[in-house]
Amino acid sequence: MATQIAKPGDGSESQYRKEIIDEQSLAAKSRSVFFAMERHLAATRWRGALGVTSQRFVRSIDGAKTAMGMGLSATCKCGFSEHTAVGAGMADFQSNCAFPCFCTACRQFHTVNVFANDRKCPNCRADGLLLYDDPVLNDHSSDDSVADWNAIDHLGRQLILTRSRYFCPGCQRLRMKFGIDIMFD
Repeated sequence: MATQIAKPGDGSESQYRKEIIDEQSLAAKSRSVFFAMERHLAATRWRGALGVTSQRFVRSIDGAKTAMGMGLSATCKCGFSEHTAVGAGMADFQSNCAFPCFCTACRQFHTVNVFANDRKCPNCRADGLLLYDDPVLNDHSSDDSVADWNAIDHLGRQLILTRSRYFCPGCQRLRMKFGIDIMFD
């Protein structure tokens, strides 16, 4: 775009500056479109994984701790990998709190609404759910928080996942870790 070189006093300096500014704003627009596309793809994946249909879903990780809920990955060296969530969006945070759990009956990893009155395994309908903040499910190797949710009014405690190693349903060992993928409102 900026092809001519301005010569002092010939009146072309302002046109040259305008073309440089246009190039810079085009580059900035391209970057913002690219990041918007990345956020949209991530949001689409998480909306599907969590069954959310709202378009007001994603808040970038750049705005850390500004979102209400978090999408997490639970991964283990054995190959086990699941998407899960902690918390809720602005529309339902008083009645919904997604949190990962382990079913002792079917021995599977699930995400459940811990605020639900009838909290049962979505797979086998058993009552034997252990939330992943239960001390028996991690090795207590870290106090550094990955995700947390204030559940004091409903459960009498804060729900916290740390950088510790957790019980993996795949290999049945304390090797699974949680990591933040996305934040949402």
